Amino acid sequence: MSLKFFQDIALANDGKINLYWKMKRQVNRLFSSPGYEYKRDEIIRQYYTKVDWEIAGRRVIEKSLAVISMPFTTTAIIADNLGIPSIYYDPTQNVNVTSSNNISVANNKNELNTWLNSIIGTKKC
Repeated sequence: MSLKFFQDIALANDGKINLYWKMKRQVNRLFSSPGYEYKRDEIIRQYYTKVDWEIAGRRVIEKSLAVISMPFTTTAIIADNLGIPSIYYDPTQNVNVTSSNNISVANNKNELNTWLNSIIGTKKC
């Protein structure tokens, strides 16, 4: 997951609503660089509330106003099935589709910001 994913979501949100991040599972440090983890954790500490990885993803999703997911993870599909607004976000712009499973794909911060504002404008935060 790119650092841009975390940064862009935080910047698009601009403090409007609480952001939560849940890691799917605890990852062995052999699979990621310490520099990446340090930078990611700094962004998480500044803008997000970290949710324990052992808590079921569905439980977190059920309490969410909206869900922003990496393409093409099941979190977006779970949210959509629960009637919770959901979008895939690909800041790398490597995904060449506008939707998958009827879930939109945002490819830049402006598209993400537009989507997020449409959600915030229709819900109580």
